[in-house]
Amino acid sequence: MLFTSWRKWLNQFSTAVQPERSRRSHRPAQQRRRLTVERLEDRVVPAFNMTISNNPTVNVTPTTVGIPATTVIFEANALGANLSWADITTALTTQNLNVVVDSGDGGTEAGHITDQTGANIANTDPADGKSLTFQSGTGTGLVGNITLLNVRLQGTGSSIVVNAANNVATGLLDSGVTGVNPLASVTINSDVGPADATGSTINLNGLIIATTVTVTGGPEDDTVVFASGVTVPTATINGAGGTDTLDYSAYTTAVAANLGTNTPNLVATLGGDQEVPPTGSAATGTATLTYNNVAHTFDITVTVDGITPAQVTGFHIHRAPVGVNGPIIVDFVPGGTPIAPLTPTATGFTFTATGVALPALHEAALVDGGYWRGDGLQCGADFTADGHAAAF
Repeated sequence: MLFTSWRKWLNQFSTAVQPERSRRSHRPAQQRRRLTVERLEDRVVPAFNMTISNNPTVNVTPTTVGIPATTVIFEANALGANLSWADITTALTTQNLNVVVDSGDGGTEAGHITDQTGANIANTDPADGKSLTFQSGTGTGLVGNITLLNVRLQGTGSSIVVNAANNVATGLLDSGVTGVNPLASVTINSDVGPADATGSTINLNGLIIATTVTVTGGPEDDTVVFASGVTVPTATINGAGGTDTLDYSAYTTAVAANLGTNTPNLVATLGGDQEVPPTGSAATGTATLTYNNVAHTFDITVTVDGITPAQVTGFHIHRAPVGVNGPIIVDFVPGGTPIAPLTPTATGFTFTATGVALPALHEAALVDGGYWRGDGLQCGADFTADGHAAAF
């Protein structure tokens, strides 16, 4: 088409495109939606609970590790996971593998491992030197308690390891039908999961018979609870961080606690402000004590400034809480005669005594925590001179 003028061409073009513009104007406007992402981390518990029993294994995946294989990991993979003790026994004995039982790192449950029956794994040569490990999975929100009943892993040099994200409970752990043959080692670690504000509880409900036993808590306040009559004579118990507790409240018989493992260099300071009531004495001093838990004796060295030997009228150890006058339990000057010399110095004197007997009734108080009254716990000593006194 040939247009005779620019204006005519523009009018014709506008007419041609108008219907299309009209159709577009009648289309409904598209709705706009804001997409949001919901935070799920606080609601997801990334593991599965697992039971261990004599029932068949279900919802558990075995994975071998090593070339050739040295370890099999049994990991929970769905709700209702159960691992048969028969499969654990076969792996240890017939397949000659170390065994790891794991609640996994994918799931919607707390990740508990609960032994429902216990086991006596037969003594066959391939089981010698093998390890049986129970461990919680990983992930934010994991709870991961591990509960074992009586587990007897027969064989020479065998070991049991428990790594729980939170609490642990164990029954009898040993090797051999009679329980006489020890396991090589038992290692129990609690509160190994993600950091939180709560501690853990380790319940020792049965004897642990092993050459080496190590029980370790987490960074928060932990409690190790002993069932009545349960002892772990070879154990090293380490509360790690926090304020930790050894709980013998279930015992129905007397408990003797020896907390001074030949503890060296317990140090205290002396001053009149530690007497009850405080005195105005300017004398000061230090004391160092080394305790022998086999002989039940201690060695002590005291250095005093501001008092001469001739001024000393009393020199002894009291037992009492801070701020309270308690009875004398050790007298260094019985009947007025020192058990060791008070050696003069330019500013005071020194005193050193070795092999000092400690009454059994007061033994725990003296060494509890490695502190004396000068550091705020339940034991102290004092000396008097011309009506003034200093204590530590």
